[in-house]
Amino acid sequence: MKFVALLISPMMTILALHSQAAEYYVGADVVPLNLWRQSKYIICSSNCTGVSDGSSNGAGIRIGMWLPRDGNSKTGWEIGYDTLGSISGSTTYYPQGCPLLCLGPSTTATWRHEATMVHVDMLGAATDKGEALFGKIGLFRSIVRSEGNFGLGSGPYSRTVTGTGLLLGAGYIYPVTPRLSARLASDLFLFAKVADPINPGGTLSDIFVKVALGMDYTF
Repeated sequence: MKFVALLISPMMTILALHSQAAEYYVGADVVPLNLWRQSKYIICSSNCTGVSDGSSNGAGIRIGMWLPRDGNSKTGWEIGYDTLGSISGSTTYYPQGCPLLCLGPSTTATWRHEATMVHVDMLGAATDKGEALFGKIGLFRSIVRSEGNFGLGSGPYSRTVTGTGLLLGAGYIYPVTPRLSARLASDLFLFAKVADPINPGGTLSDIFVKVALGMDYTF
């Protein structure tokens, strides 16, 4: 809650300063494609093989505002909540390493990750006749629930790992009516924390790429 409050406070300040002229909107996304990319981590930099990437479906909602236009450009703020679905896989760990070929004793971990994100973003857009190309940068708070069987140690596990990271995004907005617009966008969530399926006490970092189709309604 403290994280969300810190992120929202700048937006609330701008709302107070521009409440008469700002455009407010709410929106929702269908996420037909969400890519997960697992980053390298120390214990398995060269000792692991297996499925570490995947894709899933999800959904998202948002509220935001655009400040008054400055010619053909505008800026704004946005608060979003995304469910990014889940992926499952396995990772095989070779304690003796894999310099050329993965041989010798090994242990295999199975896992399933499910992620949600809360984020606050600053937006900038170039506009023309109601259409807009926009970019955004923000901070996110990730909640990733993991379950499976450990590679090192014994038995099943179930963990929830939270983390904070950087969000980068871009997209296109097309007006359908004066108040309703369609949105095609992609967001990059950098280094969300995920439970390590090999080491029971460890975490690793995943990269999420969200591609979404959505609608916005402007008040």
